[in-house]
Amino acid sequence: MKTPFRLYRKRLNLSILRKIYYNRDVKDLKNILKKRKIVAFLDLEGTQTSHEIIEIGLVKVSLKEDLSIKKEYKGLKLFVLPKKKIGNVVTSLTGLTDNYVKKEGIPFKNALTQIKKYMGSDYEKSLFFTYGNQDGVMFIKSYEENKDASFTDARFMASHCYDLSKFFSIYFSGKDGNPISLEKLANSLNVKYRGNAHDALIDAYALLDVYKAYLEKKELVADNYRQSLSNKNSFPKCIKRLIQDLNNNKSVTLEQFKKYIEEELK
Repeated sequence: MKTPFRLYRKRLNLSILRKIYYNRDVKDLKNILKKRKIVAFLDLEGTQTSHEIIEIGLVKVSLKEDLSIKKEYKGLKLFVLPKKKIGNVVTSLTGLTDNYVKKEGIPFKNALTQIKKYMGSDYEKSLFFTYGNQDGVMFIKSYEENKDASFTDARFMASHCYDLSKFFSIYFSGKDGNPISLEKLANSLNVKYRGNAHDALIDAYALLDVYKAYLEKKELVADNYRQSLSNKNSFPKCIKRLIQDLNNNKSVTLEQFKKYIEEELK
């Protein structure tokens, strides 16, 4: 007998689910990966209002000891039937329409089964890299609309998503230190998309290629990191000014530092 959904919600409501993402220390990324030989890069597209999954892109890879990619497997792309309308905004971004997904899509419960089949014996040991914290929540949202699916599988996927955007935002950030989009991150690392953005599988490949570029292009990462430090609001103004001076090839002295502090205290 299945445990009633209301009891599961007490154990894993959305606020608890969000803590799975927000409380993870992104600096532990290397420690997490050292324990795993297989990871997958995941992207989801969802409905505008109900946030149900309508498209899944997934790329499984094996890792070398230095965390670089050992083998890239053929990607998995699935369309998933939602209970609610897709919405005009999502259609304009993705090109997906209600009629198309109705024709090409499979039930959510079948999509969960296909993910497990694709991952094979590595499924329970895998981590699913995403860009943004909404993907895990979407598995729970889809379950809420599809009670015939396995909540155990939906919960597993939700809790095994790892938001790489938090990690990359340390080294790459936009105005005022805010995270940047995957497209802008790819551009910063000179990564070319393998197709059109907002296609779930293409976006999953883009995240994989960004990960590879991060490992391979250390000098470019360092350059972006220096600029990113200038954008962060978490530093006192005097520190930000020093970093900006350094990035502009200006000399920085103790006297200059004292001057910036005095000006900040006026």
